[in-house]
Amino acid sequence: MLRDGIGELSTLANLAQLETRCCAFFRFTFEVAATKFVLVVEVPSDASVLLASFLDEICAALPS
Repeated sequence: MLRDGIGELSTLANLAQLETRCCAFFRFTFEVAATKFVLVVEVPSDASVLLASFLDEICAALPS
């Protein structure tokens, strides 16, 4: 779950777009509710190491 704020959603959308240019097997879904944003990231099972690396990138990109 992401913190409130449309800026974070924009940052994540840009990162997801860049990532799919590199690795087309990534699948991203943004779920928006009244009080939260949820980013769902799916990859094939043999790409779990890349998913872990991507999650590290997301954490680094979000403001603290």
